[in-house]
Amino acid sequence: MPNMSFALTTQQMVDQTKDVTRRMGWLKLQPGKLVQPVKKCMGLKPGEKIEQIAPPVWVISNRREPLRRLINQADYGQRECNREGFPEMTPRQFVEMFCDTHAKCTPDSEVSRIEFDHSAMLGWLPMTTAPKDGTQIEILVRHLNWFYAKRSEKNRWQQECKASWLDFNGGGFSWDGIMGDHIAWRPRG
Repeated sequence: MPNMSFALTTQQMVDQTKDVTRRMGWLKLQPGKLVQPVKKCMGLKPGEKIEQIAPPVWVISNRREPLRRLINQADYGQRECNREGFPEMTPRQFVEMFCDTHAKCTPDSEVSRIEFDHSAMLGWLPMTTAPKDGTQIEILVRHLNWFYAKRSEKNRWQQECKASWLDFNGGGFSWDGIMGDHIAWRPRG
């Protein structure tokens, strides 16, 4: 499991108020992978050790997008500032801070937008490994509102559902229950 540094947002990771991060690299990080949040993992001085700051997080998505999108799409930009752990910043301030702390970065730079989940996810498996042969499984489904709900209300916006793969129209999972994205699966028990 790779370490990922959160030197600028250590407290947000400890408080679990951050579920999105932007990086210049991390192009090959795949959804379903676990990442270990650490305070710092490069540039350690002699005697310094890597300090884990939170339990591993589950990568939900990783996509490339221009940093400028935060400024050009104001509503999206403010939601992303909140999810990045900087609710007090405007999108422009966030982009300026990001560029100031990343060499050769400009608002036009393409960056990796990595979304992750803090929940322990014990017993859950990445959707990429789910059986596609019609076997009944359990899936964890999250409505879009889960990401914007207060911590105390998040459970209202996710549900464990029985599901199975259907080969209709290119294939996909079918379930009864809450509408949203299936983010993990486990065998029915």
